[in-house]
Amino acid sequence: MIVEIHGAGFQNKGSELMLRATVSELRRRLPGFVAAIDPTYGPYALRSHLALLQVFPPRSHVGSRGFVARFRKQRLFASLRGEKLLGYLLGAPLSSYGCVSLSGVQALIDIAGFAYTDEWGSRPTRDFASLAAYFRGEGKPVILMPQAFGPFQREETRSAFRRILDNATLVFARDQQSYEYIVELSTEPGRIMKAPDITLFYPEASLEETDAGAKSDYVCVVPNIRVLDQGKKIWGDKYQSYLLHMMQELLRWALRVRVVVHDASGPDLKLAQQICEEVSSPAVSLMQEEDPIALKHLIAGSLMVVGSRYHSLVAAFSKSVPAVAIGWSHKYNLLFRDFGCEEYVLSPDTPIEAALQYVRELTDRDANIACRKRIAHHLRDMYEVNQKMWGLVTDVLTGCCA
Repeated sequence: MIVEIHGAGFQNKGSELMLRATVSELRRRLPGFVAAIDPTYGPYALRSHLALLQVFPPRSHVGSRGFVARFRKQRLFASLRGEKLLGYLLGAPLSSYGCVSLSGVQALIDIAGFAYTDEWGSRPTRDFASLAAYFRGEGKPVILMPQAFGPFQREETRSAFRRILDNATLVFARDQQSYEYIVELSTEPGRIMKAPDITLFYPEASLEETDAGAKSDYVCVVPNIRVLDQGKKIWGDKYQSYLLHMMQELLRWALRVRVVVHDASGPDLKLAQQICEEVSSPAVSLMQEEDPIALKHLIAGSLMVVGSRYHSLVAAFSKSVPAVAIGWSHKYNLLFRDFGCEEYVLSPDTPIEAALQYVRELTDRDANIACRKRIAHHLRDMYEVNQKMWGLVTDVLTGCCA
């Protein structure tokens, strides 16, 4: 069974974790499961390390320039059985080169994370609507794994996402607001469910309460360039100032600060370097880690996280680590609400002294332990929902190959 996983990536470590979690879980549950991704998602060495097939010819992510033309070529190649002709010319089947055409793919799983919304314009939603319609037309299931959706206020985006819902087999919203956004557009709400982020329980579930992390002597600070572009309307020039003030407060409590680069595409690194230079303390270090699992372990060992990258906060909660968030969309507020920690999401209206008080509060051992217990309680409830979700996905994929 060959399944295309769309929306994967290797630069953003949260995206890579979603890819690894999906591949790992489905390989465990489905004998013969093989994952394929677009070859534009990261270098060959990383794709081959996970034993991923490459969809040929390449198409790239929805919303990218030239997507429509490349998708048209992909469909034409598949309809003309181009893999047979190419195999004849090469003297070996396309599969021997680690490639597969659309005709050989039996299902589509989307893990884009946060792509279908007015925030990015209508193009990504329109492109994925075409992709979903193609797979549905071929009688192949389309599954959207837990992610944030909406808002959908533009008619073009609303119309495109209705088309996605019409062609999707299962859709999982990662938070209540996203769920409400898409149910409002759906004619078959029974296909839509709410489920937590798939990286929460990967590589393993951590459901036992432990106070060990409350003794940690370091805090992870995870900046996000998106707060300076997508979030500029609400945050203006306040973002870096808040980060710097909170880092200085942590240093006053004799804690080490690790500024973590959670996206290797470049802008996050530049922002992290700038923050480190401005604080200028030997107790502040810049952390770059290629392995997303090692990065998750780094976060797991911290006293707390001050973060703006969504999956750095998910990584914290997955190990019951308290966190303070500076975000730019509804997905941050609702993640923290699901874990009973909504007071720790900062807004531009949050006075800086209040932000510093949250930091001071979580440096207190008793308060830190109490927060860890609260997070662990919600995590155990989410684990049951997570397992039910994977069961539904497995049933759909098994049925399509029966």
